[in-house]
Amino acid sequence: MYLSSEEWRVAEYQLSNKPNGTVLPYSAVRTPSGEVVARPNRPQLFNAYASDESGTVSNTFHSFIKMDGEIFALAQGKTPQAILGQGSFGKVKFIQNKKGEVAVVKIETHNETPKEAVILNDLKLNNDIPFSRGKVQRPDKTKFYTHQADLGVSLSKLLRNYELQVCLVEPPDETLDSRTLCLYPKDNTLQCKFMENKNHQLKGGDVISQLKLPMNDDYPGIEASFRNALNDFERLKTHIDGAEKNLPPRLCKKPPLDTGIRQNTLYLYLTDKGLNYAFKTQANKIIRSIPDGEYPYICQALCDTLVDEPLKKRIHASLGLYPHQGVFPLTLDNNRRLQIAIDICLQLDALHRGLSSKSGTPYSHGDIKPENIVMDAKGQCHFIDFGFSDTNPTTPAASLCGTPTYLPWLDFDAPMPTRQRLDLIALKRVLSMPQGLECISGKYYLLKEDREKTSVLTDEMITQLKLAPYLNSTSFSMNDTAMTLSAILITAQLGLGIVYESLLHNSDKSLIIVEYYKKRRNSPTLKKDILTALEETTTLPMRASLVEEGCFEAPQQVAKQQPVKFLAAYFKKNGLRINVDGMDKARALIEAIEAGFTEFHLVKLTHKEPYQIRGIVRAKKFNLNDNETAFLSETTTPHASIALGFCQHPNEAECYLQFCQTLSQLETEIASLAPELKLTAGTLVGRVYSTLTNLKAEGNRCDQFYRFYKEMRGAIKDHYGVLSSNPRLKSLMDLLVSELDSLRVFYPIDHPAQQKKDMPALFFKPQSPNSNPMTSIQIPTFSPKNS
Repeated sequence: MYLSSEEWRVAEYQLSNKPNGTVLPYSAVRTPSGEVVARPNRPQLFNAYASDESGTVSNTFHSFIKMDGEIFALAQGKTPQAILGQGSFGKVKFIQNKKGEVAVVKIETHNETPKEAVILNDLKLNNDIPFSRGKVQRPDKTKFYTHQADLGVSLSKLLRNYELQVCLVEPPDETLDSRTLCLYPKDNTLQCKFMENKNHQLKGGDVISQLKLPMNDDYPGIEASFRNALNDFERLKTHIDGAEKNLPPRLCKKPPLDTGIRQNTLYLYLTDKGLNYAFKTQANKIIRSIPDGEYPYICQALCDTLVDEPLKKRIHASLGLYPHQGVFPLTLDNNRRLQIAIDICLQLDALHRGLSSKSGTPYSHGDIKPENIVMDAKGQCHFIDFGFSDTNPTTPAASLCGTPTYLPWLDFDAPMPTRQRLDLIALKRVLSMPQGLECISGKYYLLKEDREKTSVLTDEMITQLKLAPYLNSTSFSMNDTAMTLSAILITAQLGLGIVYESLLHNSDKSLIIVEYYKKRRNSPTLKKDILTALEETTTLPMRASLVEEGCFEAPQQVAKQQPVKFLAAYFKKNGLRINVDGMDKARALIEAIEAGFTEFHLVKLTHKEPYQIRGIVRAKKFNLNDNETAFLSETTTPHASIALGFCQHPNEAECYLQFCQTLSQLETEIASLAPELKLTAGTLVGRVYSTLTNLKAEGNRCDQFYRFYKEMRGAIKDHYGVLSSNPRLKSLMDLLVSELDSLRVFYPIDHPAQQKKDMPALFFKPQSPNSNPMTSIQIPTFSPKNS
């Protein structure tokens, strides 16, 4: 839209202080000669608008509306440049702000779908741009305006797959076919003629539409090309004798057969020898000839180069048949059709899974059909018109609402399908309208030419890709979803070699294929990556959950490098609403998952500290008794858990726990000691805890234990003299030494004294899987903390 600065000045002065929903009607129009005159049906508005405080009078050639605190100009007229769509509930028009940003507004005379406004506000586009900025009511009329993003051109128009054909004169109506867009000069203007189904009738319904080519920056160049072609034709006519020179010309892309040549038409076509013409005389004699001279512009028209591909796109876009500034090809070949089918399925899958909404709420659409699917300039498909949309798509529908053609035939006593199932049936009919259609309004037999006008996939594609069973829209028995249908189509496109049926029975496979495709579509290794991800069947459920969260590495790698994200995916997969932010706690809970803890126990563990979680996990690993597990769960220090992490045998674990329990009793006694003993006992406990912390599961266990043993004995020896004056402390220290010595049997330590005397190492080692000398070791009985 072109708007002068004067128009914007009037609109801003008139609407700045007005409430949202206020409309400023246009006051004037321009005649073909450029004269400014009053608007025919409201002449009182002419010269009635002030543009500033001084009262300067001016006019507007566009209507304006204030929405969301911003002023927009509404596209003028009823042409495709102004109206995007029109139905029984209202119409959709283009709007533009002062910055030149284009959007659309849905204008309704009844606010019958308030739920739609709520859903539209919640929906988002792929780049998180809001789908809608809300609905406002006009203060002076019962009209409702919904501000929405401009998402492109209706799929119903794109599926017509119009091919631009240049004509030197207006073509007769009977020569038009359903896929031709004729461009020709008439009455000193360029006009277009094509067939369209304005009422969207299922059988037939095509009518001829005739529009003037919009005046824009391309118009002068197109007009000059036609003028040159007409000049060529005038020169060509001088080489034709008789009245036949005045016959209307018809451009043919290939030489016409004699049986196809009719009277009253001059046929122009190309052969190896150049431009040819042919006609049939009144005596039914066919004349073919080659005119002298050069006719470059007629030849360009015949070669389909008079109007190049970018200009064709802009012509289609100006007529509302192609997105403005579109980058994808005009012609819908099989590859493009399959891509469109995949995009539509992915959009519905995102809607059903709550991925299209800011709140994460799943929605059903309720009225899926080509007219409610649009394609933007990048070729991405979107749904529009959410008047029948609802939440909870997996629940049965309350009634059958929508377009009858895309609603299933139901027996009288049949249960009501879910909203999700109704969407899926409509989706399948968009992809391939069945020959024997059974819909809510009856049963019909459709011709192939009628089905092709509304179907994304052709019959040949469906046969070649073996998709027919999965596009059956009359059966309710198939356990499929928009996600599984997306995965089937992606499998067909990439040639993954996966059996379609397996995707119906394994939703994790479908999810992995869909998420890889959505987030790595442009990767040159996409096919290899998907097949690699599907190889490890044991980790498939967890991998599917991680992929859904954007993690494409192996589950083991994610658990190690991104434990918080791994845990979030695990909880989401199992329906647990738990949030864990700490890395250490996440790693501890992952250890619990690997140890086989159930979801019920995991919920309890989330309330404990990481070291407590690890202690409980290792207690389960070594099958410790209830008292031992209780000690690990109640302890306020991580040292017992660290010690268990160092263990490799249940008897070894019991010895370490007994040592830690005795140490805990020693720490408990400190509070009741005299000041001089309290300081010494505290120092001892601190040294022991520090030594325990240095035990690691990695490295040489024997060397680590020897250092641990030496430091422990040294710490006890250094403080024994002072603390032994207290009988209770003396008995606890003696017990610590005894328990420390009992641990030596688990490690092949060669003491220096033994090495000097060539004595054998002091350790016990099982000689065979059936012999376990550990059973002969005397392990101190684990006693309660308060013993």
